[in-house]
Order: sequence, then structure tokens, then C-alpha cells
Amino acid sequence: MLWQEPLSIPDGLAGTFFLGPRGIALIIAIPALGGLAVGLIAKYACGEAAGGGTGEILRSYHRGGAQLPGRLVPFKWLASCLTLGTGGAGGNEGPAALIGSATGSWLARRLNLSASERGLLFSAGIAAGVGAIFRAPLGGALFACEMYYSSSEFESDALLPSLTASVCAYFLFGLFLGYQPLLPGDTVFTLSLVNFAALGAMALICAIGARAYVAWMDLCSRRMKAALPQPWRPAMGGLMVGGLALGLLFASKRWLGSDARVLSVLGEGYPILNSAVLAQALPLLLILVAVGKLLASGLTVGSGGSAGVFAPSMIIGGCLGALVFLGLHALGCSDGDPKAYVLAGMAAFFAAGTACPLASIIIITEVAQGYHLLPALMWVVALAYLLRPRPCLFKDQAASSVDSPMHRDELQSDFLASRTVGQLCRNAGAWDSEDKGCLPLRADQILGEAVRRMKAEGLVELPVVDRQGRFIGLFAYGDMVSFEAK
Repeated sequence: MLWQEPLSIPDGLAGTFFLGPRGIALIIAIPALGGLAVGLIAKYACGEAAGGGTGEILRSYHRGGAQLPGRLVPFKWLASCLTLGTGGAGGNEGPAALIGSATGSWLARRLNLSASERGLLFSAGIAAGVGAIFRAPLGGALFACEMYYSSSEFESDALLPSLTASVCAYFLFGLFLGYQPLLPGDTVFTLSLVNFAALGAMALICAIGARAYVAWMDLCSRRMKAALPQPWRPAMGGLMVGGLALGLLFASKRWLGSDARVLSVLGEGYPILNSAVLAQALPLLLILVAVGKLLASGLTVGSGGSAGVFAPSMIIGGCLGALVFLGLHALGCSDGDPKAYVLAGMAAFFAAGTACPLASIIIITEVAQGYHLLPALMWVVALAYLLRPRPCLFKDQAASSVDSPMHRDELQSDFLASRTVGQLCRNAGAWDSEDKGCLPLRADQILGEAVRRMKAEGLVELPVVDRQGRFIGLFAYGDMVSFEAK
């Protein structure tokens, strides 16, 4: 309501605006006040409520045993409403994923489930949040299994629980808010030679853009943490976002005839994608929105505002895709649908920024219900993923399950059950006479049995004999740990 009087903006941010003195003050003040409220929540109520959400998810999964406090759910919800409702640049998908994972973690504790089972419910909660918000149940499930690792590794055990939770959340979400896709409308697209080459170039552009986005996000996070304590960090971020939006409005007034769509840098910003899909946006407007969204999102999330990086990635990628199409059109060689380029840009930027190629393809397919776009999406996502920044936006991703403490017990169990003492014993010149009273280990004895005995008896080293009772070496617990790590 505060925005309606000073800014005459029609629905969907399409049209012109009149900006008065009160409007200037509000544009700067409202995001700053929202950021201050989020900072107070983070400092005095729930520190985990700050930030995009995915970092907290990954740290909790890999290093915290997939455990999140139950109080996170209401405080993250409130912080996200305050951030996005006051103009913070981000999306609600990251917070929804964190709320879902915290709910799964809380439920697992109430049911006294094991650590591995808790991890499954943790992932199912992520799938439910992302699948419902995007109206993409399959994409949400794939994202929940793919987001943990920077490599191509996949949490396959979590797929079935994630599919179940995601489709149930999608069904319940649709009962209240409808099942319409985020970007409805038919898309006609043929993967011709021109389109194939243009999409390849666009994937390169999106990968470069993703690198810039990651670098900017990291810079904002480091500088904000070094310069200000809570609760002032999100407030400063909101103040700078308001100043950026005001600058874009003045630029729009000078060069774009006061086009209010530059305000897509605030909040989620999905309306600009609809205008880009309809090829109604000028190249300068797309450039301003893409660059402005990158800067505003970094300031919001990097300062601790509660908003995700999913929506900004899609806005930036969609604008870059529309720019590529407009460039082809200006050269007279465009033979595709502008919406296809917008969607392909969204998928490419999202894949490069998050290292989640499968989820990127399926989410964008479901978002637009454009299943015939799959070949084009596969092409751009594959290229963008290969050219992705390392690390990506999800800096707390593990390289593989071997590097994740979440799977340490599981891997150790497999390790101990699949090897024998003889495989790990080291050569020794002779059996020390002082050890003659110790019962030696057999070379064909399973490693797990030997470890249990050594722990029970408080031993760190034992002799090893073959079937004939001949001494062949020594087995040390420290050698086993070193070998397992390798």
C-alpha cells in the first residue's frame, strides 16, 4: 500500500511511473527497514534465518548430521516475508527449501530415526519446498538429490522419498494457489543450425555471467561481514538495494521513457520474464535488469537478507537469453521463438550457478510446460555446466560423498566389511617377544572384527599370522585409518 500512492505502476510492472519526493524516500527507506528487521531476528532470535538458505542446508547436511533446529521454521518464514516484501532482491525458493529441510529434520528427531534416515527426510523436505514453489515436482525432487555435491554425484537413496514429498507438496500447494505454470504459453521451437550455434554462444555468455554473479556474491558477503555486525548488515544491504533501484528508475526516466519494469530488480522479479517472452522489452531494459538484478541480489543475500538465489539466477539468465534472441533478430537470422531463448538462458545460468544440471533442465521444462524444448535445454545446460565457476553459488557443496562426514560411518562400515587384516598389515622383521602373550590376528580375518577387538582391549597394534600360524607382519589401528582416508 505504501508503494501505490507515490508510484503509479500498473499490474505486472508494465507501463510508466511518476516518482515524487515521497516515493524517493520510500524506495530507499523500505528495503533498509526490512533489512533491519531481518538483522534483529538473526541476532536475537535465530541466526540461521539470515542468508539464502542453501548454505545452511549444505552445512547442516555435511557437517551437522542433517540436523536443524525446529525454531528455524517460523523465523525463516518471517525473515523471508520481511526481506522479499520490502523489496529485497531474491527468491522464495531457497527459504522454502530450508524450511522444508528443517521440518524434515524436526520430524526425524520426533520419530527417533537414525542419521541416514534423517538425511532422507531432510532431502524430502527440500524437494517439497522447491517442487511446490516452482510448480515442478520432478525438478524439485532431482534438485534435492543433486544439490549436495559439486561433482556429478547424486543422492540416489533420497530420490524416492523426495519424489513422494515433492508431488504431495505440489498437490497441496495447487489446491490453494492453482496448478498453472510460472511461465505459461505455447512455445514453438526448432533446433536448426542457427539456433544450435546461437544457443551454444548463449551458454557461454551465461557461464561468464554466473562467474560474475558468484564473484560479486562472495565479495558482498566478505565485505559486509568485515564492515558491520548484526543487525546492521541486512539494513545496509537494503539501503544499498534501494539506492540501486532509485538509480535504475532515473536511468529509465532518461533513456526508456520511465519504464517501470526496471523495478524487476526488486523482489522476485518474474514479471520481466513475461514481458521478455512476448518480446516487448528493449535491449537496454534487459541489460539494466540483468545487471541490476545481479548487483541487488548480491547486496541482499550477501548482507544476510533472507532470500534465495534461484529466482535471481533465472531472471538474469532469462534476460541474457532474450538479448541473444534480439541480437539474432537484428541480424535478420532469427528463426526461433523468443520464449525458447528466455527459457534456455534461465536453464543455462541456473545450471552454471548451482552445479545442478539435471534439476535445471527439468525445472525449466516444468516451469513452462515446454517438453519439446528438452533437446535445446540439454545442449545449453551441458555447455554451461562444463564452463561453470568453481566453487559455484553453493560454496558448501562437498566434492563427493567420500568427502562428506554425513556418509563417513556408512563408508567406514563398507570399508571394514570388505577388507581383511592381511590386506592392511605391514611387514615387520620379527615378532617381539613381549607380544608373545597376545593372541595374534589371522590374515584372513575381517577387518571389522579386528577393530572391534582392539577397541575392546585398548590395543593399538597386534601381530598377524597366516593359516599355519607363521608371523607375517603387524596390524596397527593408525595404519587402517590412514589407508581408509586415502
